Amino acid sequence: MTIIAAYSGTFDPVTLGHNDIIHRAARMFPKLIVAVGSNIAKNPRFTLEERCALIRAAASDLKNVEVIGSDFDRGVLNDAKRLGAVDATEPNPIKAVSNASMVVIATPILAFPEVLDVIAPHLPEGCVVTDVGSTNPTRPPSTRTRRLANERRSEEHTSEFQSH
Repeated sequence: MTIIAAYSGTFDPVTLGHNDIIHRAARMFPKLIVAVGSNIAKNPRFTLEERCALIRAAASDLKNVEVIGSDFDRGVLNDAKRLGAVDATEPNPIKAVSNASMVVIATPILAFPEVLDVIAPHLPEGCVVTDVGSTNPTRPPSTRTRRLANERRSEEHTSEFQSH
C-alpha cells in the first residue's frame, strides 16, 4: 500500500513555512498531494491559478508532489487545469484529500474544529490529521467554536471540582 500525504490550505500567499512543510513531507512520504483551496472569507490576494503556480514553482524539484486545486467554481478549476497550474482539479475539498494517510490542515486555529467536522466522516481509518494553523485568529470564532470552547472549559472545571 502506498502512503499518500495531503497538505491542504489556501496558501494565500504561499510562504517559506509552507515551502518547508512541502519539502519535508515530500521526503517523508512516497506521494504528497498539495490541495489548494478557496476561502472567500479570507478575500484572497492571489487567484487559485496563481497560488497553484507558486506552489508548483516552489516544488518543481520534487517529483512526488501533486498539486490539486479545489474551488467550488468549476470555471476557476477549468482555468487552472488549462493553464497547467494544477495536476488535477476537485471541486469538493473532501474528495481532494479523502484517500490520504495524513492530512495537514492549514487554517486559522479557531476554524480547525469546523474543518475537522467536515472532513472527519470521509477520512480513511488510521488517517493522521494535524494542523499548522496560525494561532492568531483572523476571524471571529463561529457560534459552534464558541460553544465547543465553553463545553471544554465546563468539562475541565467539572473534572477539577470532582478531583478535590
